[in-house]
Amino acid sequence: HKTMFKFLKKVAENQAVHPSASWLSLDIPRTDFDYSKEVGTGLGSSVIMSPVQWIMRTFPESPVRMEMVDGDDIEKISEHPFLNMINNPNPFYTYETMMMATLMSWNIAGNAYWIKVRSKMGEVLELWYVPHWMMTPKGSDADPSIFIDHYIYNPNGVPYRIEIEDVVHFRFGLNPENIRVGISPLDSVIREVFTDDEAGNYSASILRNMGVPSVIISPSSNDVDISQEQAKVIKEKFTQSFAGDNRGQALVMTGSTKVDTFGFDPKQLSLSDIRNISEERVCACLGIPAAVVGFGSGLEATKVGATMTAMIKLAWTGNIIPSQRIISQVITKQLLIDFDDNDDLDVVFDNSRIVALQEDKSEKIRRLTDGVKSGWVRISEVRQAEGLPIDESDEIYLRPLNLVEIE
Repeated sequence: HKTMFKFLKKVAENQAVHPSASWLSLDIPRTDFDYSKEVGTGLGSSVIMSPVQWIMRTFPESPVRMEMVDGDDIEKISEHPFLNMINNPNPFYTYETMMMATLMSWNIAGNAYWIKVRSKMGEVLELWYVPHWMMTPKGSDADPSIFIDHYIYNPNGVPYRIEIEDVVHFRFGLNPENIRVGISPLDSVIREVFTDDEAGNYSASILRNMGVPSVIISPSSNDVDISQEQAKVIKEKFTQSFAGDNRGQALVMTGSTKVDTFGFDPKQLSLSDIRNISEERVCACLGIPAAVVGFGSGLEATKVGATMTAMIKLAWTGNIIPSQRIISQVITKQLLIDFDDNDDLDVVFDNSRIVALQEDKSEKIRRLTDGVKSGWVRISEVRQAEGLPIDESDEIYLRPLNLVEIE
């Protein structure tokens, strides 16, 4: 079996972005304009990368775990060759780095890829992330019934064939126009992304290209004539007197002179309403409240009752946890099989220490206290939850005397 190491080495030597890289896969209705070409990979769009980077930073907080499922019993596996590989995928970066890159492709393009580097004996030695635009799943020309026969790996215009068993392919659903690949979560908001990019370019262009003088110094009447030489002297004198640390100094003119301020209204640069729409829709497609990212449109919501804690929890339940479920299933099916063929083994993400998902302590105590008062929670359970000692006298339920058991 031919190793992929030479291919990966070629990528490491030249990581130039493929010129035709794009993440749009569906046609935008009622327009022939190619928004995909203008937006490109989306990596330069702040409206995309802000929520995507939040996901990239947050997702790795949940470590990878293994479980052995036997009926209703679940045994946690802490030592296994698979865990050693996933936590140390290759000599150059960690699991966290690889997963962050994977999530970037997953959330932008709907497809993410890992390549397995094997030994001569076929054992998986290393895992490498590959940018989504460098990989393409292919069917079989000889047998059309084969769903995916191999992958084409194209790092720099030179295609290589990679066998299906050497690729871990993460898909965001299935693209109806090409069911071998996933669909980008951001396909439907390509126009909003383009709009936000253009709004940013517009504001920057005004500031860059409309450099106008802050004041205009002119004769106070038509009877006064200022020569070019005098104008030059006045300009230099004014600049020296008021530039830098000299701002606010007094200037005495010897002739009849008028000084007017000149410029444009800064409100012309305000495109917040347009940009808010882009922020809201991109975040909606990713399942993240805009406030979590720090977008102004989302922060408005926190002023009308919603807390940031609740917003962060929504981001976990709307994006991180569903992604964990899908990604863990793919890893189990396409990678764990190389280390263990036990069907009872599952790959999961451990969220037990995620602060955003922990129940509020006061709320927990209130719930348990209500349970004690209602007679369905023992006193020992409340004390145990608070870390207090318990004895046999606490193993009781409190029920009102006026309640009578009826058989």
